[in-house]
Amino acid sequence: MKNSGIKYLLSLLFFILFSCQKTNMGSQTVTIHASEYGTNRPVDDAMVTLNAEGEFDFNCFCTGQRVLLEGKTDYKGDFMVSRDIFNQVTRGITIYKPPYVTGYGDNTKTQFSLTLLELMKVRFIKANPYPQENLVVIRVHGVAVDAMGSGQDYILLTPDMTDTTLTMGAYGEQMNTVNLLVNDSSGNTISNQSFQVPVSKTDSSVHEIKY
Repeated sequence: MKNSGIKYLLSLLFFILFSCQKTNMGSQTVTIHASEYGTNRPVDDAMVTLNAEGEFDFNCFCTGQRVLLEGKTDYKGDFMVSRDIFNQVTRGITIYKPPYVTGYGDNTKTQFSLTLLELMKVRFIKANPYPQENLVVIRVHGVAVDAMGSGQDYILLTPDMTDTTLTMGAYGEQMNTVNLLVNDSSGNTISNQSFQVPVSKTDSSVHEIKY
């Protein structure tokens, strides 16, 4: 009975030590995950770059940037990095894979939701009279990337946009805001309108905007 008790205690002690060692090993790595905005599908083969402060650059009187580590996400959208290197990140983390909008973060961020750049077709129908010489400015914003200040400009010098269809870059799996400004030849804004256009990989329809 005494030997059985000792064996039990030794087994229990071994189990506790093994569990602690396994926990400590697990805490030594950090998993950075990239997924597609709107679908949560993993984004594989995306380039992950971890950056830190570099040497002082006397040309710009600023501190440069150096790459700590680079690698690509696996089929699950994961990239493993040691916690030691992860904690050294001072110049941010970038995740890059065309045609996605590049993801940015610091060493407090491990989950990246990447927005897919897609094409949308918009038919512009002139419903109001405008001067013959005008400048039409069209700006497209994606809901998910507004915080980054992202947007695309399309500038058209045209006297008449009646029944004009444009294929434009847009932000996938989200609502896009199409902002349309019409300026006269002196640069004065005579019309400023915004329209909501949903963009999805499964939607190939032509959206109509009356301005």
